[in-house]
Amino acid sequence: MSLGIIGQAVGLFAVTNVDDILILALFFAQCAGFRHATRNIAAGQYLGFAAILTVAVAAAFGANSQRMRRRRNQCGSATVCSTTQR
Repeated sequence: MSLGIIGQAVGLFAVTNVDDILILALFFAQCAGFRHATRNIAAGQYLGFAAILTVAVAAAFGANSQRMRRRRNQCGSATVCSTTQR
């Protein structure tokens, strides 16, 4: 992984977190005074993040298995391919 890609990932993560903080502030402002509003907003935040994380991890494993399958089909075997082609 190159340093540029890691930098971009960190930057995008920071920007989306700033956006998330603003949206959460709006939710808390709209629900001020309602019973259990804080609990519901926090629960929704954690459930939403867990869902996004689950989808991202599944997509990463799927992309990796596709890449390995493609490499095996090109070379006939993953061990030969990993030593001769990169």
